[in-house]
Amino acid sequence: MSNISKWFGKAIYITALDNFEEINKEIVPLINSEIVPTNSQYARTTDIKPNELQSIDDNVHHDERFKKLFDAIQPKIIEALEMQHINLDLLEVYITKAWTTYTVKEQYIH
Repeated sequence: MSNISKWFGKAIYITALDNFEEINKEIVPLINSEIVPTNSQYARTTDIKPNELQSIDDNVHHDERFKKLFDAIQPKIIEALEMQHINLDLLEVYITKAWTTYTVKEQYIH
């Protein structure tokens, strides 16, 4: 189910991917194997390079291992813009940056 809510005076589109459970089965093990959580109050985000090398970075939207996720997200972005009555003939829609965040209990994003 999709809807538009008002938060702080701004319209926010809220939805869920129909096949999120299937997608999660593929990407959660990948994230768990590739990203080592930090041992601090802060979550590990792949938009900031860690000291050790990992193959997941801040271009997740270009990573073929996440293709199914972004193939599912793209129509939701279009749907959200159409619900806001944005004329899609006047602009191009694309993701410019996407990253993962690995958060364990009681951590937060700095």
